Amino acid sequence: MMPYKKLQRRISGLPLLILIMLLLAPLSSNQAQDALAFWDDIFTYHDPETILAHRAPGDIVMMATGDVLLARSINARMMKSHDFTFPFAKLGPFLAQADITWVNLETPLLTGCAIQYVGMKFCGDPQTTASLVFAGIDAANIANNHSENQGEAGVLETEQILTGLGIGVTGRAKPVILERQGNCI
Repeated sequence: MMPYKKLQRRISGLPLLILIMLLLAPLSSNQAQDALAFWDDIFTYHDPETILAHRAPGDIVMMATGDVLLARSINARMMKSHDFTFPFAKLGPFLAQADITWVNLETPLLTGCAIQYVGMKFCGDPQTTASLVFAGIDAANIANNHSENQGEAGVLETEQILTGLGIGVTGRAKPVILERQGNCI
C-alpha cells in the first residue's frame, strides 16, 4: 500500500491535468497548440514594470498582492509617527498604476484598537487605511484566517470602513463590481 503523502503528491496535479485535457480534446491540432501557448503565457512570469510600460490602449491591468498586515508593529509605527503611507512608501506608487489593485487584508479594522506588538489576534486603527488609499487599493479580501479576530462586529466595522473609502470588499456575500474603461469587472 502506498503511503498517503506519496499518493497525495502523485494526484495533486491530476485535476489540473484532467481539466487541460478536457479543454484541449475537442480542438484541432492548431487550436490545441494555440491553447497550450495561451496556458504557457498565463503561467509564465511577466515583469510588472514591462506590462505597465507596454500596455495597449484599452488594456486593463489588475494587480493582486498577498497578505497585507496593518496590525502589531506596523499599526504602532503608523499611529506613533502619524505616517500612514509608511507600509506602502516604496511600493504604493507602483501599485497605484494598475487599473485595479486587490489585496488580502489580514487586519480587522477597529475603532479603539490598542497598540500591541505581539500576538496573533490582529486589529488595526481605521486611520491606517490611508496607506491603502495611498497605494491605490481598489478591493480588499477580508475572508481569511484573521478576519474574525475581533468577532463579527470587527468584520462589519472593517467592511464599513473600507466601503466608506470606496474600497470594494471581497470575501463577503456580495460581489464587487468595478468599472474600468467602460467595462465591468
